[in-house]
Amino acid sequence: MEDIFHWIRKGEVIQVRMWLDDTEHDMNQGDDHQFSPLHWAAKGGHSKIVEMLISRGARVHTTNMGDDTPLHLAAAHGHRDIVLMLLKHKAEVNFVNEHGNSPLHYATFWNFPAIAEDLVEWGAVVAIENKYG
Repeated sequence: MEDIFHWIRKGEVIQVRMWLDDTEHDMNQGDDHQFSPLHWAAKGGHSKIVEMLISRGARVHTTNMGDDTPLHLAAAHGHRDIVLMLLKHKAEVNFVNEHGNSPLHYATFWNFPAIAEDLVEWGAVVAIENKYG
């Protein structure tokens, strides 16, 4: 299982496709911190891999140990194309992690105004407070 996470972090599209073609693999299984392959692809900005995983049935709403979804990670790392792709595939725009942070919190904290605007257009609630107020 470790190889898939390595290939995704490096953006190795062909290796990921070959891994997915082996039907014995579970593309929704997480690593030690419950990061799924979709989490790693969203975080790394690998849109082709994100698209491939979603088309093969990866769960768009999956959480890691801190309750972050792939949408949280894409928003936090400034990957607007992936944010929009996840939203189009019904990612939960107002889901909050263990700290009470939504994807909108991350987009604004890390200064990605275009992503913040996209999230609001897709229904993000601006009044959600995290655990810290």
